Amino acid sequence: MESMGGVTDYHAKYLAHELTRRCAEDRRASLKAELDELDATIKETKKAARLAPNLPEKLERQRALRQLEKKRTEAWKTFDDAAREIDKQKDVLLDEISRRLEQTLEQEPLFSLRWTLS
Repeated sequence: MESMGGVTDYHAKYLAHELTRRCAEDRRASLKAELDELDATIKETKKAARLAPNLPEKLERQRALRQLEKKRTEAWKTFDDAAREIDKQKDVLLDEISRRLEQTLEQEPLFSLRWTLS
């Protein structure tokens, strides 16, 4: 049987892992929302650049569009990194669960009985 300290350690590790995983998933969701917002802004900026009444204004909006696209590219990289980190954490959890499920059976005689018939 596992000692009380072992049970507490197990629960502490599980809690720490769950908190880390959830923080990573929250971060991933916020990055996805940021990407969606950037995409909407880029779409609006493209439209504004197309509809610009003169060349200087059109160039200014094109530059703004390039900056937004660079920002989106960086956000996608960050999103991909966060997704990979979450996948790594899930793999670690699955490996840990698998390791815990591996059972070994041992047979050990506790006592022996001998009798004779007369």
